[in-house]
Amino acid sequence: MSGSKPDILWAPHHVNRFVVCDSELSLYHIESAVSSELKAGSLRLSEETTATLLSINSDTPYMKCVAWYPKYDPECLLAVGQANGRVVLTSLGQDHNSKSKELIGKEFVPKHARQCNTLAWNPLDGYWLAAGLDKHRADFSVLIWDISSKYTPEIPVATEKVRLSSGDTEAGLVVTKPLYELGQNDACLSLCWLPRDQKLLLAGMHRNLAIFDLRNISQKMFVNTKAVQGVSVDPFFHDRVASF
Repeated sequence: MSGSKPDILWAPHHVNRFVVCDSELSLYHIESAVSSELKAGSLRLSEETTATLLSINSDTPYMKCVAWYPKYDPECLLAVGQANGRVVLTSLGQDHNSKSKELIGKEFVPKHARQCNTLAWNPLDGYWLAAGLDKHRADFSVLIWDISSKYTPEIPVATEKVRLSSGDTEAGLVVTKPLYELGQNDACLSLCWLPRDQKLLLAGMHRNLAIFDLRNISQKMFVNTKAVQGVSVDPFFHDRVASF
């Protein structure tokens, strides 16, 4: 990704597909190697398998983080966090249904431009997307967006926020009002929803792990730790988490 090492995301519902996130998004399909010669764009994984390039998306520059939509429909929808804090919905060219077309190109714009560090889709409510941003004075660093929102700004978005965007954006595709704003006065470096409750969000802040309950956003539980760069919930015991 822009200014950082490439990342790899496995497809949520296809065991043989993955995306390489670098300066562009590249979708690969793993298959058995039928000959010693590689197709253009393919990768040799082993003597028996290769990764064949299916599609490339170059529409979202300045990527800092990517999250694959966890539901079956639309299956190739991705959220891309950019260096200016914007979150853009894009696709890998595999979807052609109306639901996907309505979402592709939609942008979610924070009040103040700063880097988007992490993204997390809500596993229970597929319309909720959490974004973790760098600190900006007394502003919030955790924004929860509703991707089905129809809200558009009454005034044009400031030009300094548009400068890193991927081309011209229709006004109807720009959302500037988050569903929730959390984590004031601190940077957010990692995010993870707790599977047992769609309204519990775990965030790796500057020097602590914080649990936000969206039913009462004025209160939070936290534990002091330096391991905030990444966080994950144990899939077999939802009350246990790991962080680094």
